[in-house]
Amino acid sequence: MPHHCPRCGRPEGPPPPHHGQHGCCNHGSKFSDGILFGALIGVALGLLYAPTAGKETREKLKKETDKLKEKAEPVIQDAKDKVGPMLAQAQEKAGPIIDRVKEKVVETLDDLDEMNRKRVKDKDKKSFFRGIN
Repeated sequence: MPHHCPRCGRPEGPPPPHHGQHGCCNHGSKFSDGILFGALIGVALGLLYAPTAGKETREKLKKETDKLKEKAEPVIQDAKDKVGPMLAQAQEKAGPIIDRVKEKVVETLDDLDEMNRKRVKDKDKKSFFRGIN
């Protein structure tokens, strides 16, 4: 029996050895993203409030930002690699559903158009017969 993700319920392979990291959803990545973002903010604030000249501070800030950018690139690429196939799969599954919805909308509009034509035709008949009397 396949293991199911406790957060989204999707089936996945055997549970990984680390708690909170599920192969289907990668729920653990939000935490690492938060750590990375917090580190970036901390470095920026520390450098801005450090008692150094403006030029030195800007240079330090640029260096630290470049370091964090290098560390963030693999995380961002990993996220893109995981989201891309999931998005393609969602689009593939949604395509037939969207087509059925479009068909139903067209059918409903056709039915409404036909009902409106009958109503107008019946109204014209009643007006005609009222004029004869």
